[in-house]
Amino acid sequence: MDVHRVWASRFGRRYLLGRSVDYLTFYLSAAWRLWRLARRGDVRVAKTDPPMLSVLVVPIARLRGARAVNWLQDVFPEVAERLDFGGRAGRLGFGLLRGLRNGSLRAAHANVVLGGRMADCLAALGIARERICVIPNWADGRSIAPVAPAATALRREWGLGD
Repeated sequence: MDVHRVWASRFGRRYLLGRSVDYLTFYLSAAWRLWRLARRGDVRVAKTDPPMLSVLVVPIARLRGARAVNWLQDVFPEVAERLDFGGRAGRLGFGLLRGLRNGSLRAAHANVVLGGRMADCLAALGIARERICVIPNWADGRSIAPVAPAATALRREWGLGD
């Protein structure tokens, strides 16, 4: 796997306008880099941070003959709506964003989600079940359990005591 960093402005998260410009410059830089790098047969993974990344990754990957996989850690814009971010103007914009996002989820080769409830949420949005894959990203509490501090060789070796 190769990691490619892209340029974005750095106005910061303090003000909405600066954050918006930062996101816009990131998306433009990322789209350009992806267009130049994506090749037929590649698999390109779009995470959900920053939000809506799949909206640019999926069409570019398809145009370049690559497969797009969305790896969802949350569901945006629904999270922002539940927090009432942006008021009435936000709600109008979220409708447009939701349509774009849903299109990118339907067109992706696969959508990886954290659990069954999230899979049900995507299915309710009209995403085909065969394009949804559940991969939990937390530990299995039945397989991994705490042990007494004195029982671990590493703690003794590092002198961590109890």
